[in-house]
Amino acid sequence: MKGLVVKNISNKYTVYAYNKIYTCVGMGKLKTNDIIKVGDKVEFEKLDNTKLTGRITSILPRKNNLIRPPVANIDLLGIVVSKSPAPDFMLIDKLIVFALINNITPVLCINKDDLNNNSDREYILSQYKNVVKKIVFVSAKTMYGIAELKAIITNKTIVFAGQSAVGKSSLINVIMEENILTGDLSEKTQRGKHTTRHCQLYFKNKIKIMDTAGFSNFEIDCDYHKLALLYPDFPVNKCKYDMCSHTKEEEKDCAVKQLVKAKKINQERYNRYVKLYNELKNGKPQKINYKRKGSK
Repeated sequence: MKGLVVKNISNKYTVYAYNKIYTCVGMGKLKTNDIIKVGDKVEFEKLDNTKLTGRITSILPRKNNLIRPPVANIDLLGIVVSKSPAPDFMLIDKLIVFALINNITPVLCINKDDLNNNSDREYILSQYKNVVKKIVFVSAKTMYGIAELKAIITNKTIVFAGQSAVGKSSLINVIMEENILTGDLSEKTQRGKHTTRHCQLYFKNKIKIMDTAGFSNFEIDCDYHKLALLYPDFPVNKCKYDMCSHTKEEEKDCAVKQLVKAKKINQERYNRYVKLYNELKNGKPQKINYKRKGSK
């Protein structure tokens, strides 16, 4: 039988198949931890039809395979930001790079839009309107924009990412009508209390959402020479030199710098690109970490 892995707790896999939920274990080498991942399409054999138990015998080909969080076959990365906590734009840039490396389409979800004014919205758009094709302003509190977001993610598998307390679980609640534990900002630190404990795939009305324990510690695996290719707002093969890094070259020779001067590429985003480029060049691991500076 073929099925979809929707949850994994201590190598006990919940598999959805033919409108039934099976509790399965791995067979042979598949018993090893983290080989089978939430989101995997698998083949399994039934062990007890009454108790709905089974044994996974093989994993079907994957679209992508993430190490942390340990999930597979993701179509969309919903990058969730909000006015509170304040957006970490370097984190957003890194998540976009991560998505493109892994053949995942980034979607920028600006949550808590009821807190925003027009200036807040324009500032976000100035950074990413030429970077991410789908940018949606939503509010899990007022339901504003939820219908538009649902239309974007229908018939797709999406995983939400972003700083703690931006409202990832709240968005899942209103989209999927699931009572998922949510956390609030700590009054003292203004940091989010992380609430998700494991990976789980929720599916309803042609929408599949992956809720994860977050991307707490993983690196961008990217050659610094190729970083600019992961910036959709940067022109390709328009500079004087084929190996232009868009960092130290003179403006007259660099098409990217010319577009920055013309305000067609956001200056702040370009500055973050230079910082990330130099860090990759110097061999500094690029870890994506949702914790704010100064947190433990």
